[in-house]
Amino acid sequence: MSANPLLRVLFLLSVVLFGTECIAADGVTVDVRSANTPNGIRYWYLKEHNLPIVSVAIAFKKAGSAYDPEGQHGLSYLASLVMPHSEVEEGASALKKLTERGIDLSVSIDRENVYIFLKTLSDNLGLALEMLGRCLLDTRIDAGVFAQEKEHQKSAVRHSATEPSELAMHGIGRVLFGDHPYGRSPRGNTEDIDKITLDDISRYKRETFDLDQIVIGVVGDVNEKTLSQMLDTSFARLSRGQNLKEVSPVDANIGSRGYIEYDAPQSVVMFAGQGVKITDRRYHAMQLLTNALGGTALNSVLMRELREKLGITYRVGSFLHNEGHMNLMLGVLYTDNSTAKRGVDGLADAIKKVKAYGLDERAFNISKADILDSFVFTFLNTGSVADLLMRLQLQGRELGYISEYHALFDSITLQEVNEVAREVLGDLSVVEVGVRNNIGGRSVL
Repeated sequence: MSANPLLRVLFLLSVVLFGTECIAADGVTVDVRSANTPNGIRYWYLKEHNLPIVSVAIAFKKAGSAYDPEGQHGLSYLASLVMPHSEVEEGASALKKLTERGIDLSVSIDRENVYIFLKTLSDNLGLALEMLGRCLLDTRIDAGVFAQEKEHQKSAVRHSATEPSELAMHGIGRVLFGDHPYGRSPRGNTEDIDKITLDDISRYKRETFDLDQIVIGVVGDVNEKTLSQMLDTSFARLSRGQNLKEVSPVDANIGSRGYIEYDAPQSVVMFAGQGVKITDRRYHAMQLLTNALGGTALNSVLMRELREKLGITYRVGSFLHNEGHMNLMLGVLYTDNSTAKRGVDGLADAIKKVKAYGLDERAFNISKADILDSFVFTFLNTGSVADLLMRLQLQGRELGYISEYHALFDSITLQEVNEVAREVLGDLSVVEVGVRNNIGGRSVL
């Protein structure tokens, strides 16, 4: 496939940002390396010396909300809120020290992992990692700050109960997974949040932040020797091997329907179908298929079927979601409450049609170009590249995956994608949020 105009523009931008030809005519070529510190901390990094900036993306596995103890749902989310407020010296939190130097620190979670992101001038990298290392330890957190962050979390929980899209996401989790940890909201519930203490946060840190569960991606103006020394120094007091938490495997309840009452003229419909594992040989073809169905905006199959032909939506989309034991195709449909049933029926019909007859060549080519162009855009920002390096390790990819990405997708044929459509597409689980139950779903909240 020849380079399109977008790739030529991005090539010029990449030379400015990275100083190397990191975007080639047939894809992305970058010198990503794997390294190990003397203390055995493994990381991927990409040197970039043209700007004095370093971005660091870190994940701790087995640290997300699915591992929250019974009766403490929301513990990991609360820990992510209070960690930056750990006191590193009397009257000064890590967040305060970092902010004074213009260092960005953010902490977030999903059901499986905790994610930490740092962005700093290279001269301040040692300080940034030192402050982060202390946040991960059992350092003091002011009781007043702790109480304030608990209120912020409870406010977010209450707000999510008034937001139709969040209700729909929570509802599909309940329909698919019931009382399994994957069926819970990562934010927890107000009753459990009220019961969490500072001692619980300390216990969470000790049990969770395990060097055997750390995954790191680094991009920027730092050499391997210096970076390795900084990582070892900053994380020297973290333990190894203590986090043995597990979440029981679960099969998604595909084909079920749910309903959440919400007083608004518009319905939000969340749907879920079977996906494939990241390690499945069909994974990339499934990516192309899902993107063609609902990932290419007005050009998507679902937009054409539901908007152009039926005129019943202004937005519908789909995407693959792989997280722990979850391997799903997820999507959302926005429509008037009066057309919700037609929308769900039209959605099911469109997917059945693709299963039976496959994609056409136009939808296939648009989807492939969109995926390849989106991947190139990742390399215009050091933060997004660091995040990519971290996530590829979580997926179990090899170092050469980035350089092979373009060729990998370019080699996928329309026939292969349509074979995956026949094998994988099928029943959907659906949750409607709206003023009237149009789809016969059971109440899920």
